Amino acid sequence: MGIVLPFGLGVGVSLIIYNVMKSDLHTSFGPFTVFIGVALSITAFPVLARILAERKLLTTEVGVFNMV
Repeated sequence: MGIVLPFGLGVGVSLIIYNVMKSDLHTSFGPFTVFIGVALSITAFPVLARILAERKLLTTEVGVFNMV
């Protein structure tokens, strides 16, 4: 779920971006959606959130600072 949920959210974001910037983009919808979904799902934020959750650091000062 650490990759699936961010990928799904990335696909949702890509739908919005593609519709807003459709005239400026020179690519088809499929590759654009996959690229944005993958780019957002493998970034450091989901990894950082999972590490903080596993180490039970989300409610500490360090965890709160990193999630802002």
